[in-house]
Amino acid sequence: MGCEPEKTQLAFAFKWTGLRGRRLSSWANQERSIYSQSSAYQDEVLAFVNLPLETPRSALAQYVNQAVSPLFTIFNGYQLSIDVIEDLTRRLIERRL
Repeated sequence: MGCEPEKTQLAFAFKWTGLRGRRLSSWANQERSIYSQSSAYQDEVLAFVNLPLETPRSALAQYVNQAVSPLFTIFNGYQLSIDVIEDLTRRLIERRL
């Protein structure tokens, strides 16, 4: 794209809909348990993340966390640990998810 990595930000927007009443589950990795029995209390979630273009792959998990935290929050304040997010992000990048 001809951008200068050290001066370029990538802007991402995420929108989830049809959430009210749904429950969390780990469909991508059945071996990973999610301990939340609460249903989503709202129907829609928006999240925005600005990612510096020069971000190394090893640092992507913090931005993934920024994207998914608002989503998990509507399930009675559920929080996925950063360690789990780092593991899942790494596995996705390595195509081992």
